[in-house]
Amino acid sequence: MECNSIYVYGFGNPGRQDDGLGPMIIDRLENENIDCVTTDSNYQLNIEDADNIAGSDIVIFVDASIDAEEPF
Repeated sequence: MECNSIYVYGFGNPGRQDDGLGPMIIDRLENENIDCVTTDSNYQLNIEDADNIAGSDIVIFVDASIDAEEPF
């Protein structure tokens, strides 16, 4: 069965306790080996990531926030 390509990108600085959520989730996802899911993380989104984003059917961005409005 063919599936949609999913690209999950985590933002943040793992050295800062308030901003390491994105890379931490990516680390956990990488250990799961989920079919059709590609993961990546960095301190911020870079122009080089545009190719991976453009080539994916679904893109999920993961970042930390202490003041985001519900339901996020």
